[in-house]
Amino acid sequence: MPRTPVLWRGSLFPLAAPALALFSWLWVNSQLATEDRYWAAGSATATSATFFLGPLTAALAAREVGRIRHAAAVFGRPVRPPARVVVDAVAPATAAGLVGVLAAYLTASWHLLGVPGGPDGRFVLLAVLVVVAHTAVGAAFGWWSRPLIAIPSCFILLYCWMALPIGVEPMWLRHLTGFTDWGLAVYLEVDPAGVWAPILVNGGVLVAFALALVCSTPDRSPGSTATGAVLCAAVLVPALAGGISTASHLGPDPVVLRAAPDECFDGPVTLCGYPEDLDRIEEIRAGVDLAVAELTSRGFPAPTRAIHGAGADDEETWTFTMNAFSSPESLASSIVAAQVPSMPEGCGGMGTYLTYYLALDWLTTAEDEFDDPELNEHWAALHRLPEEDQLAWFHGARDAVAACGSHLDALGPEVS
Repeated sequence: MPRTPVLWRGSLFPLAAPALALFSWLWVNSQLATEDRYWAAGSATATSATFFLGPLTAALAAREVGRIRHAAAVFGRPVRPPARVVVDAVAPATAAGLVGVLAAYLTASWHLLGVPGGPDGRFVLLAVLVVVAHTAVGAAFGWWSRPLIAIPSCFILLYCWMALPIGVEPMWLRHLTGFTDWGLAVYLEVDPAGVWAPILVNGGVLVAFALALVCSTPDRSPGSTATGAVLCAAVLVPALAGGISTASHLGPDPVVLRAAPDECFDGPVTLCGYPEDLDRIEEIRAGVDLAVAELTSRGFPAPTRAIHGAGADDEETWTFTMNAFSSPESLASSIVAAQVPSMPEGCGGMGTYLTYYLALDWLTTAEDEFDDPELNEHWAALHRLPEEDQLAWFHGARDAVAACGSHLDALGPEVS
């Protein structure tokens, strides 16, 4: 039976580790190039590299365990315990996967140099668990089937497990895998359930694998196999149920609004932002000044504060959102458009729809003519009103949209 150093020399680790590190570097580079400089986003993106690292390490583990099965057939059963044999065999594959995780986090760290904070430990734990759990599944494939079947089948199945749930229902299914490509904006943070659900599932797989190894015997006796199967089920079922229960309330992306920022800068309008905004504060102020000039010219009072991402309680406080590509002009446009609240979920009435778009286009002066003839009629009626009445109509329309209602009757019975 090959000893541990021989297993490492005959493994694909020297080729696999650089290849997985290169993949991680390419993936994280491409993703973070379009995301905010924010450690929560960087950690999620680095961990999302496991959607490919996991299945590849599983295929490597299936190959290594297949070598052990071949050696056992040629040289006889090993004298060492099966658990030790399998662990030694999958160590190179596990190490290659962890090199990929390390490369992902080093790449994220390079992108986020100078940004306050550091890697989120929950995401680091999840990335390690995903890689090691996939290695365990690959080892099981390699132990129970021939390499020609085990290697491609475990890669394809586990890749589908990681990549496909993001496009199917129910939504909680996508939050069990550990694929964390969420594109977090600075004003958002992760719902803890989105991280702990896959930690539960992948941790359960790993514990079940460990129990199966402990119960294994060199002769694969029926008693030990049955005991291992029962213990595995006793771990996997609660882990899966716990993961589903934890993730059942989540939407497409497990994100929540971040707490309101407490870092504020005095000026004509007080700016409040997050630590990640500090290197762009002058750019933000320029955008806010443009929005103030635009809205005050339409009769709106100037605000006293502008807050990044948090809700406003009165008209003296504005909120804004931005991303890595926001310019002062695009930031000003978003602030202006944000004066019209989004339609509440479930609003399907045509009156609310027309009120929303009419108010939005009046505020942004985006269109003079629309494809919808009915909207054109309302647009013309609105512009026949005096300017002060137009502003009054807008405030009424904003309240109506927030309440899922219509404000078209204020334009006259002939168009309502």
